[in-house]
Amino acid sequence: EVEAFLTEDARAILTTNIDNMYEKGVYANVPGAHSTKHIEDVMLFATIIGKAINLDNHDLQLLVEAAKYHDSGRIRDFDRRNFRYQSSDEEIDKHGLVSAKKAREELAGKYSEEDIKIIAIAIELHVPRVNAKLIEELCEKYKVDTKDEQLVSRLSKIVLALKDADALDRTRFRAHIS
Repeated sequence: EVEAFLTEDARAILTTNIDNMYEKGVYANVPGAHSTKHIEDVMLFATIIGKAINLDNHDLQLLVEAAKYHDSGRIRDFDRRNFRYQSSDEEIDKHGLVSAKKAREELAGKYSEEDIKIIAIAIELHVPRVNAKLIEELCEKYKVDTKDEQLVSRLSKIVLALKDADALDRTRFRAHIS
């Protein structure tokens, strides 16, 4: 099933972004629930989900970029021995904002302003429960034209795909690994 979604173009997007993550040193390779292994897995799941929901290659690339940077603002990680986060709730909530800022800075000039806004919003929304009010607030913050139905549709697909990819690795697969 996975092979069906990992077409040659999707595989190229995924592997290029994984290589780029290491070349740029986006993350320090530290052990824990949010190690580079987690990021690689989220990028893989994002690629599979993106192909399953029929994202074109451009939007698939944006989704994988968002997956690549989604935890780059994380300060501390999960303490497996004590089954709690070493970070405060405030740090956990803020890491999406910090990660989005890092992505905007590092991707400036590589994508259009509209594309960078989509990536940043997806990253910021990967942490909290998504609701219409929060999406509206972020669209206002990033000056996204919410009357542009095509743009809002693209944004929604990328936001939800990133949340699903992250949740799959975090809860479905990581919860069972010791």
